[in-house]
Amino acid sequence: MASRLPEFRAALPLLPLLALALALMPVPSQRVLAASVAAAARPGCPRIEYKWDNIDGNLRGGAQHIRGLEFWSCDARGVETIRVRADEATGPDTDFASGEWRLTRNVVVTIPDGELKGDAAVVLLKNRAIASATVSGQPANFAQHPGAAAAASGISNARGEAGEFRYDVGSGDVSMSGNAFIAYQDTEFHCSLIIYNLNSQKYRGIAARDKGEICRGQSRAGGATPTEPRSEPRAAEAKPAAGSGGVP
Repeated sequence: MASRLPEFRAALPLLPLLALALALMPVPSQRVLAASVAAAARPGCPRIEYKWDNIDGNLRGGAQHIRGLEFWSCDARGVETIRVRADEATGPDTDFASGEWRLTRNVVVTIPDGELKGDAAVVLLKNRAIASATVSGQPANFAQHPGAAAAASGISNARGEAGEFRYDVGSGDVSMSGNAFIAYQDTEFHCSLIIYNLNSQKYRGIAARDKGEICRGQSRAGGATPTEPRSEPRAAEAKPAAGSGGVP
């Protein structure tokens, strides 16, 4: 032991350098580790995944008819961006790489913290990802109900109805047209066209002035978003009863 003591003393001046080298070594951050875990959990994104009950098609090409279709896509982070379900669907092929799919009956489009529901939809695919979904109905319905994390950042519940909703996956915009209506916090807003962003919750109304239409809104006491969208005739559209003295 005594013979090794000079060697130990000679190494003492190197200890501070060793400690400095260890301190400067890169350590993966939690965000990097989380990203790597997500990538490992969802390899190959962006891509489209799908399932169905049964299908009538042809491997040589042509339209494919599917019953009980459900398909969804994820982005480069491995996060699911949109999910679509319908009883009936017709599309160009089962590759789901690009093209247009037409869906009917019990259409549900799940979007971040919400959904669109209607009677029919047109879903556009680009580069093995769902680019947009246009949902129509009499009326079609929209709901946004954020989870705890989104609510903590200030995102509130919102609901609406319209003849048609178009959701753009890239921008997060929901365009509502055809007697469009949205309720957000203590505000109700009606317009022929409403463009609403899921992330910022900003909206813009565009009136069809050439048709004599205007945008209108109202503020409700209590600040509670209604549990169901309103579908009764708007006050501005109601006609006076016969003999009431109103101007027809």
